[in-house]
Amino acid sequence: MSNKQSSIDRAGAELVAASRGDSEESLPLSTRLFPYCLVASRRMSLRSISRWLAENHGVQLSAAAISRALANPKLHLGRLAESISAPARYVATAYGFDPLDLLYREVTENGPSEIQFLANHTHKEPESETDLPRWQELQDLAAVWEPIPHEVKLILEPYLREEFQGEDSDIPDDVTTAPDFP
Repeated sequence: MSNKQSSIDRAGAELVAASRGDSEESLPLSTRLFPYCLVASRRMSLRSISRWLAENHGVQLSAAAISRALANPKLHLGRLAESISAPARYVATAYGFDPLDLLYREVTENGPSEIQFLANHTHKEPESETDLPRWQELQDLAAVWEPIPHEVKLILEPYLREEFQGEDSDIPDDVTTAPDFP
């Protein structure tokens, strides 16, 4: 491979990495915080949640915005499922799993989820540049998926199932082969 080609490939990989930093911001703040506000709202008032977010994390989300989000859970659950489904499909295909199994199956009873197990046990320094996007997508997906409270993950399952059903895979054949594990 020529130096020019490897430079272009490196630039492309860096562009994708930079875009990942912006992808989470494509979801509204109320949607990104919805799973946590849903669980917290069972024990805290909406004003308390809003105040806590502002005081402890500098996040400005009004009690009214939280109320609107909780009043329209289908919208926010649908958005979350849509944002999780594409990377889950990519990672599942790349590592040879069904997307729902990747997200929901536990490796052992009360053990880590399949996605967390993979994120913790795949090689940290991919041997080839083609493995890096797979590994990074896995890490990014685990970072988004794992903190979501379990009860919200269960509520999300039908939305994710709908996202995964009936869609032809847009993933190229070269990423359907799982890389070697160390």
